[in-house]
Amino acid sequence: MTALLIQIAATLITLPVIVIVLSYLLQMIWSGRKRGMVKRSLDVSVPFFAAAIYFGVLEFLGLDILFWMIAVFLTSLGLLLFIHWRLFDEVDVKKSLLMAWRLHFLLYFGVYLGLLISEVIYTVMQ
Repeated sequence: MTALLIQIAATLITLPVIVIVLSYLLQMIWSGRKRGMVKRSLDVSVPFFAAAIYFGVLEFLGLDILFWMIAVFLTSLGLLLFIHWRLFDEVDVKKSLLMAWRLHFLLYFGVYLGLLISEVIYTVMQ
């Protein structure tokens, strides 16, 4: 039972990279438009990065960070909405949500790499 859970956790942790590649390849095959394929592939991978970080931190540190992940996303969305309102005197929720989504891709990708490297170092040191 423990081995099965470890295999599932390992799959979820490595899944975001696979999702990016598969999404890009599927878009290349089915879509004639090459413009924006990378952005769409990265947009699709954000929930997978979030899940990998959640389960990685849960497994590695034993912390449940779901509340903090949601709180940071909503706070950054609110901040981007405020900035958009101050700059353009109107609120474009769709554009701000997309900006927050892509900002969180960068954040999650950095945390994902840091978590992956720290787990590898911890495993090698033991």
